[in-house]
Amino acid sequence: MHRYVRDTQAKPAAGLEVGGLPATAEPFKLLTLRATLVTSATVADRWPHFQFVTPSGDVFFECVPSAAQAASKTITYQLTADSGAPNEGSAVNDDVAGLSLPGFWMPDQTKVKTVTTAIDPADQWEGIYLTYLVRDDQGFRREVLELLEQNG
Repeated sequence: MHRYVRDTQAKPAAGLEVGGLPATAEPFKLLTLRATLVTSATVADRWPHFQFVTPSGDVFFECVPSAAQAASKTITYQLTADSGAPNEGSAVNDDVAGLSLPGFWMPDQTKVKTVTTAIDPADQWEGIYLTYLVRDDQGFRREVLELLEQNG
């Protein structure tokens, strides 16, 4: 049995990244992640990276849009699992960029964070919302055992 979770995160201080998502130490499958980056007028292209990080700090998966975000722009990044996102971030449609998330279960204690190339101290991440499934390992083992027993 899996548990469906909807969660939000308070916006970090200006110039800081989103981190520590989701708030679970169990294996999970991220279904959606939505976050808005409001950039200052400081001239530079920003490249938001959405990184999946192990407890030891290793990045094992990363989503990056194909198009940069320019200064003085507000773009909402909509990450969707199982190829549900349009354009792979190559086109921004009405200030929304879609990216695909991996369709696999993340190991326990994995965290998702942003690392934004050329982030300015006045840039602001906000509107952080996510949905995910949490795997109940005991229930999962029970289901596998039942299937094995049924199939002799």
